[in-house]
Amino acid sequence: MHCFIFLLRLLFIASLLELGTLGLPIALIYRGPATCHGCSETIADRLRSKYQIIYVGPKEQLDVNKDTLSMAQLYVQPGGGDLDETWPHVRRYASPLRDYVRNGGRYLGTCLGAYLAGTLPGFDLLPGKGQTDQYITSKGAVITSEIDTVVPLYWRGILRHVYFQDGTRLMIDRTAAPAEILAVYTNGEIAAAVQNNGKGRVGMVGPHPEADENDMNYENTFRYLLIICFIIHAINGQTKTITKENVFVEHFSNNKKYAIDDCIPLAFGDFNADKIVDIFCRNTKANSIVVMLNDDRSPTSKVQYIANITGIIYDALAADFDGDSKLDLFIIYKTESDESFYSGGFLWGDRIKLSDLQPIPYSFQTIPTTLDANGDSYVELLGMISNDQINFKPACLTFKNRTVYNVETLNNVDDLFPSSTQATVDLNHDLVADLFLTINHNNKPKFRLYELPITKMTLIVEYDPPDDVAICHLSTFADIDADGELEHILPVCMNFDCSDSRIYVRDNNKWYKLPIDFGKDLRFPSKNEFPPPFDQIPISIKVADYNLDGFPDMVAVMKNSSNGNTVSIILQNRACSDANSGNCTYNRTFAPQIDEIYVLAGTNTTLAVFFDVLEDGYPDLLVLQGSSKQNFKLIGFQNSLFQDVHFIKVMVLSTFSCDTCSHQRKLVGKFLSEAIIASTKFLFQPYGNDQPGQSIKMETITILDGIKDNWIQLSAVQMSQSGQLTLELPYVIIGLGATPNFVEKITVAIPPNSQSNQLIRTYTQMIPNSQIVVVPSPLTNPEKWHSKLFITPSRMILHTGIALSVTLVVLSGVLAILQYREKIEDDRERKVQSQRFHYDAL
Repeated sequence: MHCFIFLLRLLFIASLLELGTLGLPIALIYRGPATCHGCSETIADRLRSKYQIIYVGPKEQLDVNKDTLSMAQLYVQPGGGDLDETWPHVRRYASPLRDYVRNGGRYLGTCLGAYLAGTLPGFDLLPGKGQTDQYITSKGAVITSEIDTVVPLYWRGILRHVYFQDGTRLMIDRTAAPAEILAVYTNGEIAAAVQNNGKGRVGMVGPHPEADENDMNYENTFRYLLIICFIIHAINGQTKTITKENVFVEHFSNNKKYAIDDCIPLAFGDFNADKIVDIFCRNTKANSIVVMLNDDRSPTSKVQYIANITGIIYDALAADFDGDSKLDLFIIYKTESDESFYSGGFLWGDRIKLSDLQPIPYSFQTIPTTLDANGDSYVELLGMISNDQINFKPACLTFKNRTVYNVETLNNVDDLFPSSTQATVDLNHDLVADLFLTINHNNKPKFRLYELPITKMTLIVEYDPPDDVAICHLSTFADIDADGELEHILPVCMNFDCSDSRIYVRDNNKWYKLPIDFGKDLRFPSKNEFPPPFDQIPISIKVADYNLDGFPDMVAVMKNSSNGNTVSIILQNRACSDANSGNCTYNRTFAPQIDEIYVLAGTNTTLAVFFDVLEDGYPDLLVLQGSSKQNFKLIGFQNSLFQDVHFIKVMVLSTFSCDTCSHQRKLVGKFLSEAIIASTKFLFQPYGNDQPGQSIKMETITILDGIKDNWIQLSAVQMSQSGQLTLELPYVIIGLGATPNFVEKITVAIPPNSQSNQLIRTYTQMIPNSQIVVVPSPLTNPEKWHSKLFITPSRMILHTGIALSVTLVVLSGVLAILQYREKIEDDRERKVQSQRFHYDAL
C-alpha cells in the first residue's frame, strides 16, 4: 500500500514537471500551521498569472523537501504567526531550502517568511552577517505595537502604504553578496530587498503586500499586485528589464507636451495678473526678452510681448520696483561682450506690454539680487555697484517714482565675493528675515549673516566654507530635515576639475557632508564645459518637495564623465541609515533618481528647475537643452505622482494694491475660493506681486502609525535670492505627506522695518490641498493682513457640475421623448375612437 501511494506521488510530480515545462513555471507556496489563515491563497492569487501554483506543506499532497523543490522555480513562505511558535513546524525545511537557494532556486518570504530568512531562528538564507529583526523595535519607527495597521514606506522612491502586522526589518550584509534594496521604511530601515545567495536569490518583504482588500482599505489591490510583480522580477534577476514607475513624464494631460523654443528662462512672475506664474525668457542671440504667458488649463505657453534690447542680455530680475502692483523687469546687460562690468535698466510693465529700456546711471561688477531691504514692500537691488564704472562697493539701490531714490553703501561690509550668493533668509530661526552675504576675505569666500533692516546691519554670525574646498557654487536654503529650521546648503568641488563633487549642509553651526552616492561618473560640470552664457554663471541646485513627503528634494545639472553627457539629476530626500548609505554623516541623504529615463534622455542639458506648470500643487520639472550654436529649448516634464499625499501652497505678496484695475475681470485660475461671496472685488482685481525673503513655517499633527500623534514643523523661504539663474519660485509648496488632517498652523513673516521687528501672522486650521495668498496690508498691523484661501486646486467641482447638468439634460430628453410618444398614442386612440361604428345609432 505504501509503495502504491509512493508511486502515485511520483506520477503526480512527473505530471507537474510536464506542466511546468509545457506551460508556466512552477511556484511552491507553503500552506500549513506556520501561516496565517488565507495568506497562502491570497499570494497565490497574485502569482497565478505568472506561475503554476502548487501548495506544499505537512497536510498537502506534497511536502517541502529536496524532490519537490527541484521542480520549482520559486518557493514562497507567506506570513504567519509568532516566530518562536511557528519555527518547530518548519524547522526541518531549513536544510533543503538552503541547498535549493544556493543551487539556483528563488525564495520569497513575506512578513514571517522574511523573518525566517534569518537565523534567530530561521532558514539561514542571508549571506554573511545578514539578519532580520522586528521593525517596531528600531530607532525612529513610526509603529511601536503589534496591532494590525498600515505602514508608510518608500518603494523605489515612491511613498506607499502597506498592510502591516509586526513586520520585519532587514539587516543586509551587502559586503557578502550583491543586494538590491526595493523599499525602506521612513526611518531608513530596509523593508524589502533581494540578495544573491550562491546561484540563487532571496527576496524578502517585511510588511504584507499580498494582503487583500478585506485586510485593508487604504489603497487598491492593483498597487499591491504591482509590488508583488516587482519582487518576483527582482528575485528572478530581471530588474534591469523592468520599466520603473517614472515620476516625471514627457506628456502632460491630453497627451500634450510642454516646450518653448529659443527660450532661456531668466525669471518667473505673474505678468498679466491672472494668478498664474509666467516665464520671462531670453533668446539665444541675447538681444530680446520674451514674456511667455502660461495657461493652467493646458501645458501651453504663448508669447505676450517681445522687448528688443541693444546690447547683450545676461540676466533679468522680475519685481514690482515702482510700487504700482504691476510686474517690472530689471535687465542686466553689456553693450560690448568684452566689458568688465554690467549695465542695468528697467522695462516697466503694465500687464500687457513692457516699456522701452530705461537705463540707470549705475554699473554692476556682478549680477545683483533683489531684496526688501527696509521692510516697506519696495524691492531694492543689492550688489557691487559703481557710478563711475571703476570703484565698485557693496551697496543697495532703492527706487521710487521710477528713478533711483537712494544709494545705501554698506560701509562696514567687505567686498562681495564674485559670482556668489546674496540672499534674505531667516537662518537664526526667529522667523525674521536676515541678510546673508558672501564676502571676499583674502580672495576666499566667507559667509556672514546680518540683521535687517539695511539701516541697522548688525552682524549676527560669520563662518567659513568647509575645509579644503576648491570651488564654492551658489548656496541655497531649505529645511531638508523637517525640523522647522532652514539649513544652508552648499554644492562644492573639492578640486578644480570637479571630479570630486559634494554637497554640504550647515546645521547646528557645523558643516556636514551629505552622504550622497554620485558614483564614479557623476560630477558637477566646470564652467568651461557649458556653452555661453552659462559659462559665466555659477552652478546652483534647485529645491522643491516634488513627492510631497515633507522633505525637500533637489535637482542638479551634472556631468557624466563616462560618456560626456550633461544631464539633469533628480536627488530625492531620504532618511539616512547605514543600510541605505553606508556612512551617515548626516540624518538625511539624497538618492540620485537614475531611473527617470525621460529626464535623463536630454544629454545636452544646461539648466533644470522645478516649476508648477499646471498650478495644481505638484512641482513639475523644466529642463533647458541646446547650445549657443542652436536655439535653446525649454522642455517641461509633468509630475505624474499619484499618491495619497497632500500639500499646502503659500504665496506672500507685496502690500501694494491696484486702484486702477476695476476693468480687470480675471478669476483666480483654477482655484475655487471661499471668499467668492465675501470679497468678490478682491478676486476680480489683481493684488500685489511676489516679494523676496518672506519666511513661512508650517506646524501640524500627523498620524503616522494610527496610534500616536506626531507634531511636525516645516520651514521655507519665498524667493530668498534672484539672478544668476537661481530661478527660485514666487511661491512655496509644502508637502504634508499622507496626512489628510487640517494644518494646525501656518506662520508668515515679512522682512522687518524701522517701525517693527516682528511682522508675523499665524493662521490656524488650514485645509490641505489648498493655496493661501497673504497680502500684508496694512503693513505694520499683521492682525489685519488680508488673506485668501483657495481650496481644491482642480476642476472636480466643475466636472461634477457638468456631469450633473448632462445627466439632467439626458433625463429631460428621455422624459420629453416618452411624453411625445404618449401624446402620439393618445392621438391615435382618439382617432380610432372617433371612427368606431356605433350600432346604437341605428
